[in-house]
Amino acid sequence: MTRLERENNINLTDKIMSIEQVGASSPEKNPKIIIAELEKSFQDWLKQNPDLAKKVKDELVKISGLAEAEMSDEGLAIVKIPIGALSIFGTFCGTRGNQAFGEKALNFLNDKEVEFAVAISDKEEPKITSAIMKISREDGETLSGMIAENQGSLRCEAARIEGWSAFESE
Repeated sequence: MTRLERENNINLTDKIMSIEQVGASSPEKNPKIIIAELEKSFQDWLKQNPDLAKKVKDELVKISGLAEAEMSDEGLAIVKIPIGALSIFGTFCGTRGNQAFGEKALNFLNDKEVEFAVAISDKEEPKITSAIMKISREDGETLSGMIAENQGSLRCEAARIEGWSAFESE
């Protein structure tokens, strides 16, 4: 990850974390705007790292079971989420309104030096239907258990990209 990418992740994480601190009462705190920024972050990453980003995108589309063209019609977007910003996201399945990425899960990801997750999210609210991140399958299964402890649901699957794990909300 380049210095500029790290700085952009930190700035975006700061914006997202402000949602938790003061609520989503003003336009700049609106989750729809944050999700749009994360969608743009993925598009920027796709331009900067086209080979890897395309593989990741193709893996997500495969997991979702939707054609890429259908995603927008379904109100879904591919987003690149800095790990620190995962705390505002829940999962489609699991207990309604779950906050799947609690402190334990975030600390685990930080300890494993995972920098970001690429996910398919609802465009209206921060809910993940599937994700992929650079983490071993064994660690991915551990993460799935932590998410379940927070009433979320992301089942770990082997990804076709070496060193990455895929997750699906079930």
